[in-house]
Amino acid sequence: MVMHLYGRSIHLNASPAEAMGPVGAVLAHVRSKTGKDVSLWSAVFGAPLGTLTFSARVDGLSDVASMSAALQGDATFDGLVDMVRAMATRSPEDTLREALNGDESATSPPVGSVATVTTSVIAAGMYAEAITWGLDVAAHVETATGTRVIFLVDMFGTFGQVTWIATAPDAAAADAVNAKINADAGYMTKLGGSKGLFVEGSAHRMMSTRIA
Repeated sequence: MVMHLYGRSIHLNASPAEAMGPVGAVLAHVRSKTGKDVSLWSAVFGAPLGTLTFSARVDGLSDVASMSAALQGDATFDGLVDMVRAMATRSPEDTLREALNGDESATSPPVGSVATVTTSVIAAGMYAEAITWGLDVAAHVETATGTRVIFLVDMFGTFGQVTWIATAPDAAAADAVNAKINADAGYMTKLGGSKGLFVEGSAHRMMSTRIA
């Protein structure tokens, strides 16, 4: 079955000490009720500080629906969510992405891992070419650095948006990967080959650390 990545992002106007109590309680409760290996990520660069994302590997929309059903009408969950909502600056946002090269049997990265998330929007009429290029550059980075890179298509939100997620064990390993790939001539050549495939100015990169 194709692996999908479900995420719920929130932005909290609270100190880490204030936030982690109720946020950690929500995480533990969701894991218990759904049986899912839900992870929690904190944005470091490329997103407003205070941005947290709950993430889980799922089998698709039906799996997400099953998670929601397990929490429907749960008074404990509702109470915990209300505590988190009181610290939020805006409504949460959900994402669902389909991996084109993901392994559904793979486990989530451990706590302390650093994920670099790159998104871009495919230009009109260039869908097939952009997908082929996206898979190729992901494979090249994996070979050049030894770092797993998942290439995904966003199922909702901006039409045509795709996402690359590269995960390193820690910040030092992420530094090493960046240094290696930036010195890789083949990678630079492949980047040049992306011209015309994506909407100009649509590329965005952020970095998050798994905190729970």
